[in-house]
Amino acid sequence: MNDKMRMLWYAIQEKYERNIKPIYPRITVEVLGGEHKVGSIWLPDGAGTSKQNRPVYEGVVMDVYEPTIRIVSGKEVLFKPMVKVGDHIVFPHWSGDQKGLRHGDTRFIPEPEIIGIVDYVAKKNEKRVAKTTSGGKR
Repeated sequence: MNDKMRMLWYAIQEKYERNIKPIYPRITVEVLGGEHKVGSIWLPDGAGTSKQNRPVYEGVVMDVYEPTIRIVSGKEVLFKPMVKVGDHIVFPHWSGDQKGLRHGDTRFIPEPEIIGIVDYVAKKNEKRVAKTTSGGKR
């Protein structure tokens, strides 16, 4: 790349924001936090990655692919995303690709690698009954 092309490229990057739309079967996920739990201990990112204790990450779906029609066994099949924008998901630490992304910890993850969708439900109010013990004489 010559100098004029390089200067033009930098001028474009400064002026415009780049939006990348994922294609089937990938989704864009922003990773939440940089630590994970093994047993009852919270470990920083990268620690505890033995085969038995592989960490999982939680993330928020930022963008999904458009529904697409594919031909499977001679029939047209409509593939729709299983998740929607704003869903909290759980996925393996090794999943996803960060190429071409500059901001935060954002990844392109294949949809089949999603372990599950996190659903936050309000806890029921539990009434605690205080047990009284008689420490005195009767």
